[in-house]
Amino acid sequence: MIDSTLIGYLYALAASFFFAFYIVPKKLTKQKPILFSFFMGCGFLFGSIILYLISFFALKNHETFANGNLIYSALAGVLWAFGSIFLLSSIDKIGLARSNQWKNLQGPIGVVLSLIILSEFLHTNAFFAVMAGFSIFASALFLNIKREDEKKIEPKGVMLAVLSALMFGVVTVLNKFVTDSSAIYTQLIVWSFFTLATITIYILSKKDIRNEFLLTAKKDIRLGFIGGLLYSLAGFLMLKSYSHIPASISFTIIQLNALWVIIIGIVFFKEIDYKKNIWRILGGLLFAAIGIFLLFYAKK
Repeated sequence: MIDSTLIGYLYALAASFFFAFYIVPKKLTKQKPILFSFFMGCGFLFGSIILYLISFFALKNHETFANGNLIYSALAGVLWAFGSIFLLSSIDKIGLARSNQWKNLQGPIGVVLSLIILSEFLHTNAFFAVMAGFSIFASALFLNIKREDEKKIEPKGVMLAVLSALMFGVVTVLNKFVTDSSAIYTQLIVWSFFTLATITIYILSKKDIRNEFLLTAKKDIRLGFIGGLLYSLAGFLMLKSYSHIPASISFTIIQLNALWVIIIGIVFFKEIDYKKNIWRILGGLLFAAIGIFLLFYAKK
């Protein structure tokens, strides 16, 4: 019989792949990120409903929406939406690579918050967990390779990216807390619904975005929707991982998505010259390996 901890590791690793692949549809569309987020939110909610129906009818897993802790999933949805808006605004000001560098602080932030707020330090070696989190963060820094056309550093852009990291870090704590109350499928629905609702309200408040929304091509709608479906699978696998291992460990493994994104960019989109950036890529791989190695000592 497979050990529960190993299952949790495998779920987290699988989640890291889907957290990388849900970005691929965005690379195939030119629409504004906030509009992509809306259609992605639609796919996220639809995928969450499908997963719930499968669990209800096929797996006989009758989770109830009467779980009072789902209020935290509603909060997670709002915070996740704001985190996305902060990140998108940061990208507009300082470029994708630099904004991602600061956004990737979500890893160490999520680890530290989980250890303190969820008291995971009681059954997790805090030192190894935190060091693993920062090692994966260092890996992400190496792998965020800046293009020549990236924008200059603007303090407000950095602040917005850090705020997005804080939002995402808090969301993972809320996700883990609700998961511990035996809510995975219902959590996904509430989380995705409030994410979509928040983004919808934001779009309705911006006249220029409303006008552009009405002109969205069907291809862009489909791509956003597919991205959301992939994200629902990523979220599901993450929550399943949280049901087996501490969030401080699982969330660190999930940050490996930065590595898979780079591989996708090199292999499929040819957007990075791996020969020119070989040392940065090798540095990213090295710190990722160190982070995974440290995680083996993080579980007491």
